[in-house]
Amino acid sequence: GSLARVQMQQLPPSPPLAPSPPLPPSPPALECKSWCAGNDKPWEKKCNWIKCGNCPQCLLLPPSPPLSPSPLPAPPPAPPPSPSPDGAGVCSVCAHPQCECNLLGQPWCTPDHCHADLDAAGACTWGVACSSPTPSPSPTPSPSPSPSPTPSPSPLPPGTHLVPASCAGASPHDGALARYTDFVATLTTLELYVDGSRTARVVHSAGGAAGGVVSEGQGYGLFLAGTLAAALPAEHAARVTVVAEAYELFRGWRLMCERTVSDSCQESHFCGEDESHECLPSWKFDDAVTQEVGTGSAPDGDEDAILGMLLLVLATQSEAPRPPWWGEVAQWAYQSCRAFLQHLSVDHPTLLSSNGRPLRMLKLGSCWGGWDCNNPSYHAPGHYRAFRDYMLSFAASYGATASEAADLAPVWDSLVETSHALLREAQCDASGLVPNWWVPADGNDDVGAPGTPGCGGSGTEPAEFGAEASRTAWRVGVDALWYGSAEAASFLRPMAAEVEEAVRTDYQLSSGCWISSVLSDWQWIGFMAGPVTTSLLVPAGGLDPSLQQAALDDLGVKIQGMPVNDYYSGSWVAIATATMCGEVAATGAVLRSLGEVAAPGPPPGEGDASPPPASSSPPPSPAPAPSPSPSPSPSPSPSPPPPPPPPPPSPPSQSPSPLSGPARLECGRAGICPESPRWADPAELHEVRCCSDTAIGGWRQRIDSCPWTESDGPGMDRCHHSKSLAEAEAICAGAQARLCSAAELLADCARGTGCGHDRDLIWAGDRQAAPSPPTAASPPPPSPPPPPSPPPPSPQPPPPSSSPSSLPPPPPPGESPSPPHPACVVAPLELTPNLALGDSLFVATFSHDGLTFVVRCDQEEAA
Repeated sequence: GSLARVQMQQLPPSPPLAPSPPLPPSPPALECKSWCAGNDKPWEKKCNWIKCGNCPQCLLLPPSPPLSPSPLPAPPPAPPPSPSPDGAGVCSVCAHPQCECNLLGQPWCTPDHCHADLDAAGACTWGVACSSPTPSPSPTPSPSPSPSPTPSPSPLPPGTHLVPASCAGASPHDGALARYTDFVATLTTLELYVDGSRTARVVHSAGGAAGGVVSEGQGYGLFLAGTLAAALPAEHAARVTVVAEAYELFRGWRLMCERTVSDSCQESHFCGEDESHECLPSWKFDDAVTQEVGTGSAPDGDEDAILGMLLLVLATQSEAPRPPWWGEVAQWAYQSCRAFLQHLSVDHPTLLSSNGRPLRMLKLGSCWGGWDCNNPSYHAPGHYRAFRDYMLSFAASYGATASEAADLAPVWDSLVETSHALLREAQCDASGLVPNWWVPADGNDDVGAPGTPGCGGSGTEPAEFGAEASRTAWRVGVDALWYGSAEAASFLRPMAAEVEEAVRTDYQLSSGCWISSVLSDWQWIGFMAGPVTTSLLVPAGGLDPSLQQAALDDLGVKIQGMPVNDYYSGSWVAIATATMCGEVAATGAVLRSLGEVAAPGPPPGEGDASPPPASSSPPPSPAPAPSPSPSPSPSPSPSPPPPPPPPPPSPPSQSPSPLSGPARLECGRAGICPESPRWADPAELHEVRCCSDTAIGGWRQRIDSCPWTESDGPGMDRCHHSKSLAEAEAICAGAQARLCSAAELLADCARGTGCGHDRDLIWAGDRQAAPSPPTAASPPPPSPPPPPSPPPPSPQPPPPSSSPSSLPPPPPPGESPSPPHPACVVAPLELTPNLALGDSLFVATFSHDGLTFVVRCDQEEAA
């Protein structure tokens, strides 16, 4: 059958995006995952898997070389690294932004920093390798220096992404059009519209809770047709047919709305010329759409259908003349956006978003869900940005009032922000996976209680990464493809690392955290592999690009061999093909054009309608309240750099101190927060994690050099969100603990302690002195000085093997500061004050394009 044919296909070799350095010879650290014992493969095979090789059953078997089920591009030969006097030898950059080589070429990655695969000495065993030079003042020539460690890639401009080899067709759009044609021919029919004409195209479903015509399938069809209508060039031979079928699918959707007569929990109707129809139809009808079978709307189908309408309008608005139905669809799309916001989202009674509006949670339908029960895979923040901008662009024609769209824009922003917050909360830090269902942490009755996968619906297991949860990767991924969202890219990063490793080894995705299980054989199931593959499209910081491309190619071949013969898997095979091959990303230019038109619409400080510049990412809320916070920003003065600040202090121990200036914020898990670490006004509201130098029952100590840490453990009692510095200090003091130092947070001592704070900025105990009185020739802190302008004589950072003799000559005696190490000069980026870490190591951080970089120096380099 088709499955056997797919399994026989070999992954075609594809050129890596960047040369892949040799893997270090050390064997990977083996694990024993909980699913190993239940897997039906023989132990002789399972013991060769990285994730099962440390199980007790393997101790009785003779060792054998690890298997490699997925053919990957062979790395090019390279000279072996030169040994280091301290035995460090080789350092590799793993799938984590804090696993890297230091400026001397020595490894500082640890078992707590690397994503996976460490040898016994704690060095990474895959990624970019570098040799450790001998720290001698005399340079040692190297015939072929090993590649320098590359920083995590910056987010690509919206619309740019990796493409699998399976998308190479005879001409552009061949793959997506073939799958769309299969979808229309296999799953749709034309039915009678209310005027008696057979012009309503409907998508038929089957299986599970489906059967008949369901809004989810109809939404998929309308989205696919609208996407191709917007992505195909005007002269493409298939475009006229696609546009006609898109309108027929709209007629099918409108028929469902007009035939929705039961109580659907929508107290007001918005759609139609006289606004007499519901815009959000009952979720299930018979095959001819003559009567309702299941009542109440479903937001997953509604949001895809509305976006399909919106794309159809934008794809045809410049035609001359416009289609005769253009105004009908344009008005229905606007009215549907308004109905979606009112009927399918709900305010929190007490908690506020960053723009001052109440947090706004997506519901699970017009009749249920929200703060008491939710589903991560329903949340589509990129869709909501498009709905906001569409309303702002078309309010003059279809708005109930002139200010309607502008008044609702901050509510849309709050919905985007709340969706990303729930997605972060429900995501497992280690694997990046989410469960099918989720009870939000900030439910109406128990604010601050931790979230759990403790509710459900549609017959899927709540704690499984399965048929529902898999869609989350796509719904978040399109936010990155369309709008360059930093939050979306941050969400995809750990999932991409997990999927890549699974494809490279045994296709086993990790359970654990609150994920009880993963739907088996996910790589052969369209509704699993299709959306999950989206996680690999956006380059993941810290993940070897050639490995990511190889995993994408592997899954692309599998999806290419899957049939479109049922509405759920078939829909996702068609959507995944259009997403992988670029049609979905191409519509981002059309969607962002709405923001250009709509930019003046929102009130000042609340608009986020304009598209982001290349390589930048719009925040979920356009203007956070504490805008005048003292975050580091480059000084506009072009004058020579001011004298250096005093030497950096060691991390404070939080004993009584006269320091009363800005306090330090660090990421809960270094390098993955959407926001950059910074100095902040103590009155700002941020999350809390605590540290203790002595053991506390129930608290965790990650490694011996770390203190005991917690986010909601004994003494803290619950999660603590949105607290001032004084409140955070009091919370930790009440638990007989203290705030963690910035160095401890940078070392990931508090990582993974709960409450979803790994991607939040956390209060550190470090303080700056109040700005009175300033020292003699000092600039006005708290902002640290910008890099010298113009840059020092060596604008290009040297490779890690550079010896001290390669440093630029010191400046003449006087007031000028000593030049920093050339590796630290990255103009025009701005370094925060160095933070002492131990006796001889210093840390500096800087941010660029939404990423946080960490530079570690010894005392000589720091000077």
